[in-house]
Amino acid sequence: MIMECLGAIKWDDPGIVGAVAAAITAGIFLTVTSLINRSKSSSPAVLVMPPEKDVGPALSEAVDPLRQELKSIREQLAQLAPKQPVPDSGDPLKIKAVEFYNAGRDAYDKGEIGQALGHFLDARQLDPDYVNAPNAIGVVMMDKGEFDAAIEHYNAALRIDPDYAKAHYNLGNALHDKGEHDAAIEHYNAALRIDPDYASAHYNLGNALYDKGEHDAAIEHWNAALRIDPDYAMAHNNLGAAVYAKGDLDAAIEHYNAALRINPDHARARNNLKITLAAKAKLDPAE
Repeated sequence: MIMECLGAIKWDDPGIVGAVAAAITAGIFLTVTSLINRSKSSSPAVLVMPPEKDVGPALSEAVDPLRQELKSIREQLAQLAPKQPVPDSGDPLKIKAVEFYNAGRDAYDKGEIGQALGHFLDARQLDPDYVNAPNAIGVVMMDKGEFDAAIEHYNAALRIDPDYAKAHYNLGNALHDKGEHDAAIEHYNAALRIDPDYASAHYNLGNALYDKGEHDAAIEHWNAALRIDPDYAMAHNNLGAAVYAKGDLDAAIEHYNAALRINPDHARARNNLKITLAAKAKLDPAE
């Protein structure tokens, strides 16, 4: 009956899509109104890990600035699936779900987080098996700092497709932000088993390992991220912090400069470079 009704709807009528969407999702929007009206531009909370603290007064100056580093909104965009082609199944529910997802993707790219959430919820309601929708809802919830809600939606995506690498990666991010580092590491590794060239998964796996004190393993994964994506400025920044903590100031300077060549506006790398150069001057006053 629903299929027949949807097939009879004139979807090219500019006014009909909004009306149908409102009818379908009225109940859902009652529960998320407060979320939609909240800030539309909060940054994802994926921390870059600081270096170890037992490195002496000069070297430890770099610790506190690094603790506040966050991934940017644009970095987080990579964890949404791209816009999708319209399926040729002939199923109007699935077709509209993809159209709503694509509209949400466009809104998210523009920073219109509330509107994006509405479209992703529409897609989820129309096609409960459409894996990109719960993953996207989880990303929006992460942007809003709603980690438990994000985890719920990422798990929903993985129930649909256990081999969805982006959902494993995103779930790892949410768990990491909650301090559940072992669980985060498990999901980053799952993402890498599915997609060994997933540079962001290597990067954040390195962050989680560093947070656990497994510094050499972290360095290995940041280097892996750079082998896959040589322009990964944040991986250079983290490697700079890690080798700084080991006392290798020259290598740290090299990594910070590399980060700044890739992204001249990388304020954290610029500040870390300044700190490192000052520490080197103190240790080698003759230079």
